Amino acid sequence: MNELEQILHFLRATESKHRCDAGESALAARALLQVKAKTYDIKYPGLKAREYIPMSTDTDPGAEAIAYHQYDQYGAAKIISNNAKDLPRVDVSMAEFTSPVKTLGASYGYSWLDLKRAARAGVPLTEMRARAARRAIEQGIDDVMSVGDEPSGLEGFTNHSAVHIGAAGGAWSGRTALQNYTDLQTVYDLVNNQTKGIHQVSDIIMPVSAYNFITSQPWATTASDLTVKKFFEQNHPGCRLSSWYRLATAGAGSTTRLIAYARDPEVVEGQLPLDFEQLPPEAQALEYVVNCMARVGGVQIRYPLAVEYVDGL
Repeated sequence: MNELEQILHFLRATESKHRCDAGESALAARALLQVKAKTYDIKYPGLKAREYIPMSTDTDPGAEAIAYHQYDQYGAAKIISNNAKDLPRVDVSMAEFTSPVKTLGASYGYSWLDLKRAARAGVPLTEMRARAARRAIEQGIDDVMSVGDEPSGLEGFTNHSAVHIGAAGGAWSGRTALQNYTDLQTVYDLVNNQTKGIHQVSDIIMPVSAYNFITSQPWATTASDLTVKKFFEQNHPGCRLSSWYRLATAGAGSTTRLIAYARDPEVVEGQLPLDFEQLPPEAQALEYVVNCMARVGGVQIRYPLAVEYVDGL
């Protein structure tokens, strides 16, 4: 007999001795029901965009767009004669890149009666709803910074249009330790070489499945705890390997994707003109509504050669 059945049995047994009305029966049942003090809330994947993407908050929250200029030099010196009058000209060119700024919004509300009921039950209702609104805004920021918002013209980090896409040698789960290590080494060298050593890979992010595989895949057949991940990190002490659930389907055709990049705000930067802001409660009849907002400008990748995607691992 479960707990609820025991309560009902007790109520029926006492009914003949004392006739309870509906309210008394409900109170008796509630008194016998022990409610756990800890709540078991629904869990969601971690929001990692702020961890992987340097954020900029120095833009005016009222701005409608964020622009930056990129200058390049062209021309070269040449051997000239003593009386030369047509020395080679050099100059600079400028390109402007612009991304729009959009507003994220969410709200929560509570009535006078909600407050009374929550106080009686000992539940911090307004606090819980405020946390839910904050979570909604944070989720929105994470979504925009991760995958952008195509209708708004906002670019994301995992699918930015300026980044080159390479291909892995195959699914890591079916390849040898040396083959998987070679994939990591290849993308590491590619970024360093194509930027002529100006930028070096500081982070390699991959899907959770691929990360877990190389974390447990032995580097050698001899008895050792050395794995592919550990061996790579030993040989590249300035490079961090990590995982992100968003990369499970970020590749072309919803395939897996790896990102190797220099985690430098000059290279990649998320634009967050207004972080989470909660406005004062607004009275609407017997209810109070609290509006929350943030302003986002997506992700700018200013040096695309310092970032590389690899699909199909």
